[in-house]
Amino acid sequence: ENDTAHTYPFIFGMDNIARDCYNTNVKIYVYDVPDNLTGQSLNCALGQWGTEVLLHKFLAHSSCRTTDPKEADFFYVPIYSTCLFTKTEMQNDREAASMIWDPLVEFLTSQPWFFRRRQTDHIFLFADGQSARVWDSYDLVRSESIFIMVESKCPTWDEPMRRYTDIKSCSSSWKDVIMPGYTDHARLMAMRRHNRPSESRELLMTFHGRFGGNSDVYESCAVRDRVMELERFDGVDVGGFVPDYLEKKGNAHFCLIPGGTSPWTNQL
Repeated sequence: ENDTAHTYPFIFGMDNIARDCYNTNVKIYVYDVPDNLTGQSLNCALGQWGTEVLLHKFLAHSSCRTTDPKEADFFYVPIYSTCLFTKTEMQNDREAASMIWDPLVEFLTSQPWFFRRRQTDHIFLFADGQSARVWDSYDLVRSESIFIMVESKCPTWDEPMRRYTDIKSCSSSWKDVIMPGYTDHARLMAMRRHNRPSESRELLMTFHGRFGGNSDVYESCAVRDRVMELERFDGVDVGGFVPDYLEKKGNAHFCLIPGGTSPWTNQL
């Protein structure tokens, strides 16, 4: 009863309840984008990018939704980009462009409402650790559109400023919204079950995950390798992936969150 479908039945239209929009008079039009961009609701509702599905389905079944674009205050652009990138094992921006972004841009530029207010009323959600950089051409809509993001900074891959910094700001405080990454309801309940009182915790600190010793792409994440050096101290439990990580977290006073390959991490 803690699974995603039970917790969020509106994902599959399993109820006819219009979700309350907290008494707002705002009207939101939800675009009906090409099916391949939002066609894996169950598969994409799990994991750190689950908000791609949940926000889309919430708005589609909400009291603030309008089916008349003429009366819309905002236009929501649903797209399960991070899920598609991950589940289909895309290798680079070129593959993502042909499978995700080119079809999306073609669709949006065919809509008269896309140009009505220079996209100032259009909302995009980026649930990726790269933030909006999951779309290599996000600058097409960055200046005016509203971004909902899990991280305010983007990596500077393949950019001249990489000489000076590995991340840059890609959000605007006057229009964008930063949200937390998604934690599955069942995982949240599991963490609560293993959450010991402070006086009963046996470990000082813990971290388990990827680092240079078990993943080549993390070789430049020096802080993670330094964390592994703490293993020799009493009360410190660090290393690679383990099946009982939630138990270890609940048994530690501190949970380390060392930097990885992107600004955001689901360790949070």
